[in-house]
Amino acid sequence: LFDRDPEPLICVRELSADLDVKPTGLPSWDAARQVIDTLAAMLGVGPVAIANSGHGLQPHWALERSDSTDWSDETDPRWSDAHALWRRWGRLVASVAERHGGRTDSIFDLSRVLRVPGTTNTKSDPHVPVTVEWPIAPPLSLDRLTETLDEYGVSELAGDREVLGETVAPPAEWTFG
Repeated sequence: LFDRDPEPLICVRELSADLDVKPTGLPSWDAARQVIDTLAAMLGVGPVAIANSGHGLQPHWALERSDSTDWSDETDPRWSDAHALWRRWGRLVASVAERHGGRTDSIFDLSRVLRVPGTTNTKSDPHVPVTVEWPIAPPLSLDRLTETLDEYGVSELAGDREVLGETVAPPAEWTFG
C-alpha cells in the first residue's frame, strides 16, 4: 500500500485562460471561440474543457504529468520555471486576443482559480449558471508549451520569476471566512 513515493505538495495539472466578453475584453462570443481555436492550433492540441462563466469562456488544457509538473515546495527551481512559463503563456493569450480585436485580464499566475462548472456566477444580476463543454483532447506537455512560446517569440522576461506582493499572513494564520 505504501510502496510508492508520496504525492507532491505542489503541482500543476492544467493550463487555462479567462476570455471575458465585455467592452474591455473580447468583443464577442465568436471572438472568444476564435482565440481558443487559434491557441489550440498553436499548441497542436485543443482544450479538454471549456467553461462558460456567463460572461466569457475559460478553456482548460490538461497537462501531461512529468517531473516538471510536481515539486515539494516553492523553493524548488521547477516552481520558478512553472511560474515563468505561466507568465509567458499569459502574454501569448493576450497577443492572440489582441489579434481577434480584444484584450484579456492579467490573471496568469499559478494561484488563479477560475469559475467552477455547475456553480452560479453571482457577479451580476441576474445570476448565471456556469456550464462546461467537454471536447476530447489529449494532454499537453510542458515541453510542447515551451516550444510553442519559443516558436511565437514569447520570451521569458526578467520579472517572470518574481512573485509580486508581500505575504500578508502565512497560511497557518488564516481563519475561516
